[in-house]
Amino acid sequence: MLTAQSRTASLESPPLDNSWCGGPNRACLSVARTYTRFDEPAKVLDVRKVRKEDEAMTTLAFDSYSEGRAHFKELLDAAESGRPALVRRDGSPSAVVDAERLRTLLTDSLAVHPSVVAEAEGWSIFVPGVPVAADGASFDEALEEMVDALREYAEDWQDHLLNAPNHRDNWALVQLVSLSEDDQLKKWLVGASA
Repeated sequence: MLTAQSRTASLESPPLDNSWCGGPNRACLSVARTYTRFDEPAKVLDVRKVRKEDEAMTTLAFDSYSEGRAHFKELLDAAESGRPALVRRDGSPSAVVDAERLRTLLTDSLAVHPSVVAEAEGWSIFVPGVPVAADGASFDEALEEMVDALREYAEDWQDHLLNAPNHRDNWALVQLVSLSEDDQLKKWLVGASA
C-alpha cells in the first residue's frame, strides 16, 4: 500500500536506455518510472519494451522476398499467433498479419460510420464520404443491397480507384469489406459487434 506521502510524491521518469539491445526498434528491458513506497524506492518496469536475456526477438523479419518465401510457414505462424511478421522488398517493409485480427481492428477503429435512415417507402443506408449507398423496401433488403454495393466499390477501388485523390484514403474500408463475410458486414453496418 502506498503512503499518503508517496501518493503525492512526484514521479521520476528516467530516460530509456535501449543501447544494449540494438537500438530503439528492438525490444529490451527498461525501467520507466520510479515510485516511492514506504519511503523505499521501487522500480516499476515499463512493459512497452520487455525482453528476457538470450530470448529470441518476437518480431519475425526477413530482408528479402526470397528469404520470406523460403520461410513462409514461419511468417504465417507468426501472424496467426499475433506476432509482428515483416518482409522487406527493395527496402520497403510489408507486414503479414492474421486476417481476422486485422478485420476486428478495422471494425473497431474505422473512421467512417454507416448511416441507416428510415424513409417513407423503405430504408436507405449510406457511408458518409464514400460514394456508396443502397436502399430497399425493407431493412433487410437495404442491408443486402448495401453489402453488394460495398463489395462492388471494393472491386472498383482495387481495379482503378486506389490512386484517385478522392478515394485513396478509403483503404481501410476496402480492407474491411474484403476481409469480411456478408453477415459480418451487416453487423458492422448496423453497429453491432462483428
